[in-house]
Amino acid sequence: MKIAFVSNFLEATGGDDILLHHVKGLRKAGHDITAFFYDTTVQAVEKYGQDTLSDLITVGMENCPYLEAFDLVVANGLFGANSIKDLDINKAFFLQNFDPIVFPDKKEDIKEIYAAFDKFLLYSSDLQELVKQHSGDKTFVKCNNGVDFKSLAAHRTKKCWDKSVCFVVAYYLPYKGIKFANQVFGMLKDKGWRTVEICSTNGPLDNTMEFYRNPSFERKCEIMSSCEIMLHPSIFETWNLVSMESMALGTPVVGTNSKGIKEYADDSNSIILDKRDPELIVEQIERLSEDAELKQKLIQNGYKTARAHDWEKIMPSIIECYEKLI
Repeated sequence: MKIAFVSNFLEATGGDDILLHHVKGLRKAGHDITAFFYDTTVQAVEKYGQDTLSDLITVGMENCPYLEAFDLVVANGLFGANSIKDLDINKAFFLQNFDPIVFPDKKEDIKEIYAAFDKFLLYSSDLQELVKQHSGDKTFVKCNNGVDFKSLAAHRTKKCWDKSVCFVVAYYLPYKGIKFANQVFGMLKDKGWRTVEICSTNGPLDNTMEFYRNPSFERKCEIMSSCEIMLHPSIFETWNLVSMESMALGTPVVGTNSKGIKEYADDSNSIILDKRDPELIVEQIERLSEDAELKQKLIQNGYKTARAHDWEKIMPSIIECYEKLI
């Protein structure tokens, strides 16, 4: 297969990390893959290293004028989709977010972009249903999603701060449940809990006691692994990478049903509530903290879940998804 990916700025976020794993996996399987990015951010260079990025991507949209030569052109994100929407080629939209939620002021423009694609690659059943409601029935290819389990597990620590809860987010966007997280943090802080936040670009929350801006991978793993519980406050997520990373690091997850998280989270490995009530979340966090047997069960099953989603294990199924799009 000869595949091109077209995207915007390469950022140090979960979505671009997922895309780069697809690029690496497809190349390792012997396919001809080119990934075009408009540019890279400083954070991305710091995260991946310039040498690694030079091997993986081509910078500058002016370098991709001959997309007709590819068997498949994949738009990653809204910018990539807008760049190729008018081209008469075999194209697909790798949809990692539902853009009308992320950009509510651009709904009409987004509808036009979505309408230009007949094929969508995604990893969430709920996202598929949203696209159906928004743009009608399309060709949907659902792929699995993963984590770098081996790297995460290698940084798992036995050290744990009792009565500590962690919240990890890249951007302060409404659908990430920022206000809800701050409410929960405030209630926990009043009860003597340690509230810990990791954020790439914003923050800290008013009720955050310990704040870390864009720490290194090793430091991020240390902080997450050391906390007793991970908070998941989002309103909507297509999958939720942080909770899966938390499972790999041995920190149990308590949070709200943000739809996509239910692709892998259930009662055996996490506590996910349908009702968005901060008092209920705090009750469950305290209950879990006091129930050693339940905590150990969630930790063990969460670890198994994350291990089953290691990129090496799921990559063959992901490659099959691209074959369906050709």
